[in-house]
Amino acid sequence: MHLIMLLEIQSKIDEKLNKNEVEGKERDFLQTLKSTLSTIKNTTQLIQLILSTAKSFGITVEQLSKIFS
Repeated sequence: MHLIMLLEIQSKIDEKLNKNEVEGKERDFLQTLKSTLSTIKNTTQLIQLILSTAKSFGITVEQLSKIFS
């Protein structure tokens, strides 16, 4: 199941970056997230990575929701 979720997240990141739908810290967040997805082994790690990376970029839960909607 985590592989499917990982692929969906990666697809959403690529879509947002390729369509230039995000800029600034949100774009940097997605680029950083994309570059570290290969280290993920399970769903818990994926969620931790998303949340910790968002926190380090100052991205709120509301912004995460917007980015991945």
